[in-house]
Amino acid sequence: MLLLRLGSPTSARRILQNLQPRITTGATAHDSATLNIALTYNGLKTLGLSDTELVKFPKEFREGMQARASLLGDIGANHPSKWNLPQANWPLDNAAAGGTVPLSTIDLVVQLQTANVEQSADKWTWCAEHPLYQTVADLAQQIEQAGGQLLGVEPLRRKLIDGKVHEHFGFRDGLSQPDLNACQGDANRVALGEVLLGHANDHNDPPPAAQDPLLHNGTFMVLRKLSQNVPAFEQFLDGHGEAISRDQLAAKMMGRNADGTPIVKDNAHVDDNDFDFAADADGLKCPFHAHIRRTNPRDAQQKGEPVPRILRRGIAYGPRYAEDSEADRGLMFMAYNASIAQQFEVIQRWVSGGNSTGVLSGHSDPLLGVAGPGHERAMSFAHNNKVLRYNLGDKPFVKLEWGMYMFVPSISGLHKLCATDASARPYPAANLQRGGGLLAKFAALDRIEPPEEAVLRWKKLLEDRSTRRYAEDVWAAIRAQGGALRTTYGVLVADQELIMEAMRDQGERFSVREFYPRMQETTGLLYLGIDAKPTDIEGESQADQQAGKQCPFSHTESFVSAMAPVKPDNVSRYEHESKIINPWIADFCPQQAFTDAREQTAAWLAKHLLEGSPPEGEIKLKELVRDVLGQLAAQWFGLPDDGSMQIGGAPGVRPHCPEDFKLVASYVFYPNPTPFVQTKARERGRAVRAEIENYVTNAIAEQTLPADSLVSKLQPFLILFAASVALQ
Repeated sequence: MLLLRLGSPTSARRILQNLQPRITTGATAHDSATLNIALTYNGLKTLGLSDTELVKFPKEFREGMQARASLLGDIGANHPSKWNLPQANWPLDNAAAGGTVPLSTIDLVVQLQTANVEQSADKWTWCAEHPLYQTVADLAQQIEQAGGQLLGVEPLRRKLIDGKVHEHFGFRDGLSQPDLNACQGDANRVALGEVLLGHANDHNDPPPAAQDPLLHNGTFMVLRKLSQNVPAFEQFLDGHGEAISRDQLAAKMMGRNADGTPIVKDNAHVDDNDFDFAADADGLKCPFHAHIRRTNPRDAQQKGEPVPRILRRGIAYGPRYAEDSEADRGLMFMAYNASIAQQFEVIQRWVSGGNSTGVLSGHSDPLLGVAGPGHERAMSFAHNNKVLRYNLGDKPFVKLEWGMYMFVPSISGLHKLCATDASARPYPAANLQRGGGLLAKFAALDRIEPPEEAVLRWKKLLEDRSTRRYAEDVWAAIRAQGGALRTTYGVLVADQELIMEAMRDQGERFSVREFYPRMQETTGLLYLGIDAKPTDIEGESQADQQAGKQCPFSHTESFVSAMAPVKPDNVSRYEHESKIINPWIADFCPQQAFTDAREQTAAWLAKHLLEGSPPEGEIKLKELVRDVLGQLAAQWFGLPDDGSMQIGGAPGVRPHCPEDFKLVASYVFYPNPTPFVQTKARERGRAVRAEIENYVTNAIAEQTLPADSLVSKLQPFLILFAASVALQ
């Protein structure tokens, strides 16, 4: 399973167009690897769908699984704050850095499958020997060339025992599925509209009068990565075998024996799915809260509503328990349904507590249930005319690692998405005209004004917050005129494709070498002042070309590299330093950042309002933002809290965070800094550098670096770069 970012609307369409011929359909021969796709809500927005089109998608899909955690019963260990996000393991050498993929960055999920049946241990892991590795490598290259990015790979593999699919607890898997072709009256029969959009369903909802080409025959996929604590499950079974055998106890928890035979039916065979619970109304054979009974009561109606059914597929990950008892393992749960709210979410609530069987909601699913805070789970059932009660403890046997809701388009829907053109949505004509007028006026003034005056005029327009509404019109006008414009201020690039072209360049056409001398004058050189592949630039003097080629290697060794592990001779300076800090940036959790910012803001408000300093509860937003940014920088980057640096508050003589960091960033990264900014940035940048160097040197000697901060995890002086960019 591949997790992808699509980039811009143009690159997103290009990627889908490239994937479309490879998508596996019912008419496709399955001789080699099969390929299918699913889009997140963010992915649909990236493709450029209009608000009118996006609102056609149901609320639960637009909100996403994380936002609906309380409704689903994802509490405790399953709460999104406890999720272990996917690994950022592409390319392979990224895996060692331990970065993760924020779910908000995933636009597209690609499922690749092959019929390779070899079950050797190395096929359970993501490595160069994996049977799909080369296919993934080729696909990743094509996606990158189109403007997208492969963020991570989730290796999955069906666990086969005697040719039959099993999950890691040892049970047969995938036995019960709804049947679109079953005869009327068959308990497994469902209407087509329960699986695909645009058709009549079991709620007697008719198909829409006019089919939407985007939605018609599409479906929604629920994806949940579930880790299985097999050692805990085995220990539980081994420790409760007095009144019942371990196999019988496991069967009571599941509702089926390990080979798949239902325990409610006498003389059942291993693939038997033709049964219900009508003859076991008291739950004497199959407990009410057994997994298969609570997720599918096998009644035609449940409280007047049809029983929700889902097309379910689970694929294992991780090695067999016998091969490595301590390894991570589990199941990638996938469910296809036309209505997430009426199908999957109802079943998931049955799993979590409130259920279809009528037993106490406190008795959650014995396998998938999660204990509430301060509670332990319990299970009771009848066996040999006795009631057996078991304490399941406060730790789940199955934990939700992460999950997402996705849309799976039909082939016709995919055609519609590939044809979507976000740029076709017109910018308001009056605003576009105003932007074009400003461009014409500024171009005329550029020809007659002194360059320094022209630069200040452009800076006022583009950098001053008070003129933002005019700047937006100017950017729109530039996009309408081809996407890029050369001005006295610099080359303005407004088209996302052109921006990404420049960002992806390794220094062969575009250079960051202008940052180099500015960094040297302030905080010292960091890798954003180095081209990955320095080369000659047309029109540049020979002296400047030579300086540009030498700048990564000719200066005195910077503090950051002095603190870093030794750089191998065959690794460029840029590659060495960027690989140290980039994983930390990639691993930064947006949800945790929001929580930290909210807590710091609440603390600031409480302090200032309680002190009564603002008149009539009035606050100055600029001061709040300044102080909160300072506290967040100290928290995240490990800035000194010993008084040597001022964190927040009105700037004084001492180095100040965030103001000095913002000042340095505006000098280093903005075009044509003013003389005032140049002078102050050099002065304040050097003061900050000296203070940080002194602090880090002493902290290392005294072993007092703050735990879990950037300064303790990476080279200490990289906090200067990270803080400057983040705060700017």
